[in-house]
Amino acid sequence: MVSGIIKTAPKSNAGINAKIWGAIALSTKNYGSTANKTVKTLISQIVKAQNSQGGWALNGSASDVDITGMALIALSEHTSYTGVKTAIKKAESALTSKAYKKSTGDFVLSTAFTKKANADSNAMAIAGLSAAGVNPGTKAVNRLIKFQKSTGQFRWLLNSNTGALHMATQQSTYALEQYRAYKLHKGSIFKF
Repeated sequence: MVSGIIKTAPKSNAGINAKIWGAIALSTKNYGSTANKTVKTLISQIVKAQNSQGGWALNGSASDVDITGMALIALSEHTSYTGVKTAIKKAESALTSKAYKKSTGDFVLSTAFTKKANADSNAMAIAGLSAAGVNPGTKAVNRLIKFQKSTGQFRWLLNSNTGALHMATQQSTYALEQYRAYKLHKGSIFKF
């Protein structure tokens, strides 16, 4: 798996998700000098892909909440690399000033891939901010918890059983775990 990430994630056609999750995967522990060089390349590529709004786009150039949160997770482990602290500050502002809805506790951008409040976007914003050492706030965390069904599974959309419930459950679970790690000053949940 490590050699596959090293080989494919930095390629120009790999997409921002491959770069973000490649950096996260290769940062879970020390996989050697080649992996470390690849992480540095991937982090540089992620920083360069940040848009003028302070976020990252899934497609096109408009910021997306999910991708911005994911990028923060990747960057949070590498604040000593060139441009990372500035990128984190811009992303924090994009999420807390532009995407955060004080009235509900949701993170939504009208230009994003997903324009409706949903568990995935809320989870990625909470996880990314928490990983970067920024308190997402109890209102945001409590809002995410409202997406949870009595069975324990999380809905993608509030009060709806449509969408990828398994993905919403996975992302919400590790967002809440990352928030717990933030509160305990433990750093990234992806650092093994």
